[in-house]
Amino acid sequence: MFVLHLYQSALLNRAAVRAVGYGKDTPNPPGGEIVRGRDGDPTGLLLAAPAATVLYATLAKGPILADEQKLESTRHFFRELNRFGLTSAIDAAGGFQDSGSRICRADCVAAGQG
Repeated sequence: MFVLHLYQSALLNRAAVRAVGYGKDTPNPPGGEIVRGRDGDPTGLLLAAPAATVLYATLAKGPILADEQKLESTRHFFRELNRFGLTSAIDAAGGFQDSGSRICRADCVAAGQG
């Protein structure tokens, strides 16, 4: 799981930290920080300063989902939003990942429209 927060930081769960290959010996990337615990292991928090390059670079290291996985992920995302009473969402898609059009396509398919 990779959660981007305002293009200034990101949270990764343990599986994501492993998937991108971050460990005790991973150096901080230029313009960013891999926050570490007392034992030196990455905590899963990434800080971007002065730009979000470290966040995009980390996201690019993750696995690429198959179309069906993207669709199921999008369905799950919207079910979770609905569980909290939210009925819509906007992704500004400020990065390279083109998530806005992907989510729109997957959302239309999930709704049976394409």
